[in-house]
Amino acid sequence: GSKSGWMGLHGIRHLDEAQMVWKVEGPTDMMALMGAIPDALRDRHIVLTNSGGAGEAPKDWQIDQLVGKQVNIIHDNDEPGQKGATVWCNSLAEAGILVKNVQLRELLNE
Repeated sequence: GSKSGWMGLHGIRHLDEAQMVWKVEGPTDMMALMGAIPDALRDRHIVLTNSGGAGEAPKDWQIDQLVGKQVNIIHDNDEPGQKGATVWCNSLAEAGILVKNVQLRELLNE
């Protein structure tokens, strides 16, 4: 069966040195955002997704890996995506991690 885990080899390899983590909902989101990060920031601003989709809550070991980093959660603006983003944001905030739910619709309307 499937196991929980991170997806995004570049992000996994640079997780220790990353300052900003962009946690997205799925692999296609991850690939799109990775292409938008300038080369000069690519090792400090990493993009990851979890293997279980929007409904999977973060595991303790994932939270531990994000301590000391700023984390932006970007999920779809549908009900499952935002429910999942809320779970991730609450779990990370409870661990003292600076986290923000970035909703793309908000960015488009600014």
